Amino acid sequence: MKPIKLLGVMILLLVLTNITLANFALDDSAVVADLTSEITSLKHANVILNSEVATRGSLTLAIKRVQEEGYVAAPTVATLAQPGVVALR
Repeated sequence: MKPIKLLGVMILLLVLTNITLANFALDDSAVVADLTSEITSLKHANVILNSEVATRGSLTLAIKRVQEEGYVAAPTVATLAQPGVVALR
């Protein structure tokens, strides 16, 4: 009779352990789901910020801003004279 009681107690402990571990797994999966949704929202915000940076840093917008500030394009481009022959080593 004693081995049957011991076996019953072991089965009960195993069932309780299984239930406890299942609850911990559910809690962890909820945390993982929260982190996944937060990662997705951060990726979305990153895309929005990247597009905003690209828009504000575009050359077209910079040219318009420069013209609005009163700067004009030079009629000629000044360059330094290049030497005719370059010595090779």
